[in-house]
Amino acid sequence: MQVLTLTSAIPVYLPYDVAPIPFGDPFNDVTITSSTTAVVTVTGYAATSGDQVMFSVIGSNTLASGLTAGTNYFVVSPSGNTFSVSATKGGSAIATTTSNSAVNQVVVHLVSNQVDGTVQPFKPGASAVCLNLGSGTATLQGAPDAAAPTPGSYLAPQGPGTYTQIASIASGAAVVVQLSYDWIKASGGGLVLLQN
Repeated sequence: MQVLTLTSAIPVYLPYDVAPIPFGDPFNDVTITSSTTAVVTVTGYAATSGDQVMFSVIGSNTLASGLTAGTNYFVVSPSGNTFSVSATKGGSAIATTTSNSAVNQVVVHLVSNQVDGTVQPFKPGASAVCLNLGSGTATLQGAPDAAAPTPGSYLAPQGPGTYTQIASIASGAAVVVQLSYDWIKASGGGLVLLQN
């Protein structure tokens, strides 16, 4: 049994069977400084020089100017849970003129350009049971990828397009859902996906 707990408003990428890894590991405890060398701080992620990352935003927030959501960046100058990013591997750090100083504004996704990856348990087109363990009604939403990358390509996912409601689940209820999207997210807490 595969289990996926959704955190409210954080998008999760449901990749094809063989996909770049470890894309989909989202980190939302993120801050970005406004500086000639922008510093990204991500709680829980010990970056390595050359790692590829992508940013997305939560809700109506905007990403620090100088960076673009859905664009692949390379880690430079990592130190613990802080690092800068470059447009090219080993390139110069990017400057920003605005910042993201609060958590739950920006999500950092880990990206790898490996052609073959791990088999993902929650695939687009598959069915799953969606259980609401929260105290209120929650909504499961889905969106296609903005660029529709193909399996085996070096093109990383470009971020979610327009979201559509998949299901609205009352507290304590479970429904069978069709995961016919590349991206999913929960509106409201407590959603868990179960799949054999």
